[in-house]
Amino acid sequence: MTPDSKTWTPPVSFHFSVEFQWADNSRSSASFAEVEGLGQEIVLSGGVSRAEALPGFPTAMKMPDITLKRSLEPLSEPISRWLNRSFNFLDNGWIEPCKLVICLLDKEGEATAAWVCMQAVPLKWTLHPLDASESRLAIETLTLRYTRLIRSK
Repeated sequence: MTPDSKTWTPPVSFHFSVEFQWADNSRSSASFAEVEGLGQEIVLSGGVSRAEALPGFPTAMKMPDITLKRSLEPLSEPISRWLNRSFNFLDNGWIEPCKLVICLLDKEGEATAAWVCMQAVPLKWTLHPLDASESRLAIETLTLRYTRLIRSK
């Protein structure tokens, strides 16, 4: 049965999954500590629509960049290999986009809500500052840009 407003259990924001899907049907999931930037905005023209039903004409969509944080992974890991190839695009002449699927999970690990970021490409990779006075994991931050956001569940 499809949940409605009476049977829907609001999901928690700390139990989620992130999956990368490429055109060759390969996939890779990773454990991320944080996902930021899911959202979209309708861009309206300056004038009022003819029927005056809208405060302007919808002209475009804007999506913020997605920021993902996780512990540093080895170069043999599929997402790390994709990032390495992407940031060496001058050598191979191409950045391969991927589909990014972000899901909120229930207590059984099933998706209760899901978003698909289409044609995602990496923009930026950073490593948290290295500090010999602190004992913590090396955290990498990935910033991705995508062309379209679809809520699929």
